[in-house]
Amino acid sequence: MIYVMLEIWFWIIFAFALGIFFGWMFWGKKGLTAEERIEYRVLKSREQSKMLVQGKYRITPIDEEVIQQLERNKKRDGPVRARHL
Repeated sequence: MIYVMLEIWFWIIFAFALGIFFGWMFWGKKGLTAEERIEYRVLKSREQSKMLVQGKYRITPIDEEVIQQLERNKKRDGPVRARHL
């Protein structure tokens, strides 16, 4: 009986290790390093800034009513909650 339980636990642990290994092989190796993520973000922001300079995006004016409502909320909620607006 002990032999069967040990054999079952062996195969469960073996299957777990095999699953971790193959998961890493398929998905883990393709992940970006920290430096690659930073470089990607820099390139992405450069592309977005080029589009802004070229005028592809239109900046809309802010509605005055929204600004007044934010100011009223800041006064009502106090300094702690107003920080997050």
